[in-house]
Amino acid sequence: MTTIFLATSRCILLVLAMGSASVLAQETINTDPNQQLPDPGVELPASDKPIKVFILMGQSNMVGFGRVEPETTQGTLARLARTENKYSHLLDDAGNWTVRN
Repeated sequence: MTTIFLATSRCILLVLAMGSASVLAQETINTDPNQQLPDPGVELPASDKPIKVFILMGQSNMVGFGRVEPETTQGTLARLARTENKYSHLLDDAGNWTVRN
């Protein structure tokens, strides 16, 4: 009984300590106007300038396990596109990677 009481008390203390630590660790707001993004409701973005779009796909690719080369290795994008004739839209007529503008 005493062991259960001590274990429960420790758990409660741990939860309380974690809660108070999270209150103390609130992030500070940077008020420097040079470091802040514009308010989207105040100013429209420039429509005459191009934007960059980054498409990030697949968990294994996101953590660095996805490989493009070499063509001789199973599972690489080069092997799938060049050897197994999948994703051929990624290659130009000369077999080079297609560059998108």
